[in-house]
Amino acid sequence: MSQQIFGLVAQQKGGTGKSTYTDFLSAASLAAGKETLVVDVDDGNSGFIRRCGKGSAVSLPWDMASDSASEWIGRHLDGKEMVLFDLGANLFTSGAPVTEFLADAVTQAQSSGARIVFFAVASTNSPGCGRLVTAMRDDFGSLGEVRIVECNVDGSGAFEKSITTLGLKRIRVEYIDPGIQAVRLLRPEPLLNVLRQPTPGYELATARYAQMLLDFARQDNVLDLVGSRALEVLGPLTERDLVQLYFVVRNLAQAGNETIQANYAYGRAHRALREANELDAKEVYEKAREFIAAARAYPC
Repeated sequence: MSQQIFGLVAQQKGGTGKSTYTDFLSAASLAAGKETLVVDVDDGNSGFIRRCGKGSAVSLPWDMASDSASEWIGRHLDGKEMVLFDLGANLFTSGAPVTEFLADAVTQAQSSGARIVFFAVASTNSPGCGRLVTAMRDDFGSLGEVRIVECNVDGSGAFEKSITTLGLKRIRVEYIDPGIQAVRLLRPEPLLNVLRQPTPGYELATARYAQMLLDFARQDNVLDLVGSRALEVLGPLTERDLVQLYFVVRNLAQAGNETIQANYAYGRAHRALREANELDAKEVYEKAREFIAAARAYPC
């Protein structure tokens, strides 16, 4: 078995992309053929389990006694190559017993040769991320690696400038249109299952989600965690001939195959018109007609 990776995903508030990142990284790990376990450490919300379904993760309650770490590790982690803890919001400042449990688990994993990685989630919708990242670097840097996960949850790309000066490796999770995300959330199943067997009527939106996962897995700071085999598995699940969507997919109704196809067609026609030779009146006229037809076909 390869060296075990023991990862902890943290943020101080909810809705910042923690579970999406855990979903992506666990799916990439599974695509790479790694024995993967997700541990949902949440005080009631259990975002990962709600997203991926019962049995997709082990639930770890906040009142877990610290002296049970050895028994728990023996029961759950044997043979696992990737272990990801999706930590609930404000866990580190809660004083909950599970924080001591996690400290003991990290120490034991480290002593057994595991690679410890702390993922500090920096989100565009969460002010103060720089303080969290800095605190995690200072508090946990001696225990293992600390990496910044940049979750562009609102599409603004407006991350705090301070996180770029900390000298830490960074992983990016790009903006996901709400309608595309809604397709992924239609079925509470592990992400890789959904991508391999798309929900009927939403194959194109699912292929786009697969493309986002593939782009995520291509990052150097993800590849060194999961390996390149994930790319070979994810590649066939994407639609490589499709250009950028022109319109944001705002809801599930806009994520169906016909609407997505019309969205792509609009984008292709607009690009073709922009690239037309302005000195060739016939070409401009033809491309303009194609663009008008594509615009009329899109159900605004």
